[in-house]
Amino acid sequence: MANEFISIYVALMDWGNEVRGTRVPFRYRRAYRASARMMDGPIEQLRHFVASLADQLDALPEHFASGSKRQLNITLTLTLSIRPEDQARFDRALSRRGNGLTGAPPSAL
Repeated sequence: MANEFISIYVALMDWGNEVRGTRVPFRYRRAYRASARMMDGPIEQLRHFVASLADQLDALPEHFASGSKRQLNITLTLTLSIRPEDQARFDRALSRRGNGLTGAPPSAL
């Protein structure tokens, strides 16, 4: 499971870095910068998930050492989503181009 999270995290980071490093005509730079930021939310969400998981797992040694018979619950919930402000920034950048591609991925440019 850890390998899957790491591979997703790396893929998101790579995607954002690749878009940031792409040379594009000046008129599309704002849209490309905005599209690269769209992965910032999911990256942050993965970081929070891992931190929450680590906090929950840190309780295990003490729980087992105490000899407690009570159940210890670990809850894992991860939802990756683009932050609305990042989507709005991307949509504004595209609408400034007047190309009618609002919400389209950068590759559609």
